[in-house]
Parts: sequence; C-alpha cells; structure tokens
Amino acid sequence: MAQEVSGTPQQGTLLRRAHELLESIGQPVSEDLLLQHLFGVSEGTSHNVIWPTLLRRTLTSSSLFEQLDEQQWSLVAWRSTQQSLKEIDFVILDTETTGLRPGHHRVIEIAGIRMRGGEVTGSFQSLVNPGSRLPAFIVQFTGITQDMVEKAPKTHEVFPDFLHFVDGAILVGHNLGFDIGFLGY
Repeated sequence: MAQEVSGTPQQGTLLRRAHELLESIGQPVSEDLLLQHLFGVSEGTSHNVIWPTLLRRTLTSSSLFEQLDEQQWSLVAWRSTQQSLKEIDFVILDTETTGLRPGHHRVIEIAGIRMRGGEVTGSFQSLVNPGSRLPAFIVQFTGITQDMVEKAPKTHEVFPDFLHFVDGAILVGHNLGFDIGFLGY
C-alpha cells in the first residue's frame, strides 16, 4: 500500500484506513460505512455533498479501490481473489539457471503450463542463451548442454513471448521466489 500513497499525508492516512476497513470486512462495503469510518460522519449527515465528494476523490486517486455502484466500494484485488478457482488462470512456472544468484547467474530455460478449471490451456518452453559457459555441475544437474543453449535465443528475444503467455494468470510453482528473482532481474 505504501507505493499507492501519494499527495498529502492526510490522503495517505485515509487510503490506508479505507483499505484496512475493507480488508477486515472482506467484502464490498457501503459508502455510508466508509464515511462513518473515515470521517466520523453519521448516516443522517452523510447526505451533505462534501463528505461523499471527498471520499470519492480520495478513493479514486488510488488504483487499489473501485466503486461497484453508487453506494458500494471494493478492493480491485478482489476481482481475482473472490472468483471461483474454476474461473482463474494459473501458470505453473519453472526455470533452470546457471547458478543460485540472480545477476551473476543466468536463466537457461523457462517453462510454464497454463491451466484453467483443471484443464491445460497452453504451454510455453524455451531454452535461453545465457551468453556464458555452463558450469559442469549445471550440465549434469539439468541435462542442458552448452550446444543446446548456444543455439537458443537470448533473454530479450524470449521474454516478450513469455510475458504474453503469463499475462493475467496467477503464478505458481515450487520455490517460486527463486524463479521470480531470476525473471525479475
């Protein structure tokens, strides 16, 4: 939430408090409840146009919130978290690398299987030329040889297609933090 807070410190406090309220309730809330929580405005006085205007300006200044209708507010993140698992795309991700440290070591293979509702809807696999020699241990561990990666595309050639493949999906995998660390680098 810290990166979303902009403008005045008061606005940041209001956004944080609104987010905390929605998170604690776990479902969309009425504008009246937000007015009461953020400004102490009771239901009878909430019809004063200044309070709803201030609330709407504050919440629409952040990409975390969305107005569902004239009286309901929600968190944008709930679009995916409150869906049935059958409606969500998952990409099971795995990488192979030349070592354990992003930056110093490089990705040599990236692969993913896209699933929805328990069915495979797509797959992606590519070797990646790291631009360096593969350690003998990595060749033995992965079965990927120097000849294989020398003929493979470079990262900048593979990554746009991979990003398109995973777009909009929830990423899952064993030790996903490791893979994301390398892909992020």
